[in-house]
Amino acid sequence: MRRSYLIPVYSNPGKQESIRYTATRFIQFVQHFVNKFFYDKISKSSTKGMGKLANQAQRRATQIIRAQRAASEATGNKSSCPEIKFKSYPAKIEVSEDSSYARVFVEKEEPKLIQSKGFLGVDVGINHTVARSDGYLGPSAREILNRSKEKRAEQSRQIALKEITEIKANLKKDGLETRNFTLSKAKTAKHSALKQQLGIDVSRALNVSKRNSLSLVVENPKSLSNLNTKNLLAKCYFASRATIRAREEGIRVIYVNPAYSSQTCSKCGTIDKRSRVKQAFRCTACGFVAHADLNAACILAQRASVMQHKGA
Repeated sequence: MRRSYLIPVYSNPGKQESIRYTATRFIQFVQHFVNKFFYDKISKSSTKGMGKLANQAQRRATQIIRAQRAASEATGNKSSCPEIKFKSYPAKIEVSEDSSYARVFVEKEEPKLIQSKGFLGVDVGINHTVARSDGYLGPSAREILNRSKEKRAEQSRQIALKEITEIKANLKKDGLETRNFTLSKAKTAKHSALKQQLGIDVSRALNVSKRNSLSLVVENPKSLSNLNTKNLLAKCYFASRATIRAREEGIRVIYVNPAYSSQTCSKCGTIDKRSRVKQAFRCTACGFVAHADLNAACILAQRASVMQHKGA
């Protein structure tokens, strides 16, 4: 499989050396915590006075030990302490026009798919970035967008004040061109904060899927285009991002049609739009009560299960 990464290019040799040192130190920290967790059979260790890098390394070591213990329990085989090694891949570098960033294309072997024992449904929405069938609710997407809107408004005010000064000294045409160019750059960042949060939600969902051997179930982007749905961009972005990342982890991603998922009872299967009132779901047939987004996520997981049984 082929992946691309956008990385900053440093003209200062000192910065390049600093990055190499940081990467090496990070690996050493990870190995230190892995050894400590494995041999001392503890789950956390103090990083007082060791810095932020040690905190990040400890989180990574915790993930490695959890995966190692889960594999041992699943297979029944004893394993030795994991050894952290650098892994290199052939890469092609293309430098951007401004030479401040380079896009690196990396060829990697695609891992085998993990044998699935169940399904993890993920519903992307407005009130919560994601709702998962295991009960997890993400932060409010509406609040994230509102904060980004306020930030863009402040940027626009600062740009306008700057251009008033420029217009006094330059031609009106030049001033307008500057404004249009700068504002267009601000508009491109409209959903960047939301995409960052969705990226975090993708990582969390994949971790849960891998830890519990679950297939990840998302809304089919092709079906979404035919529905009158809110937050279409976020839903499609999550599905696309999850599909790419899941290939690297050997996790199966299943696309299902989300039609009527918000109106369907996950307990009895009754479809009634009256069952959903804002964020509350109360089935008009059986009386089942749940959070509306969590109920929709469970419906997605159930539909994936039905698809698998039909295909078997």
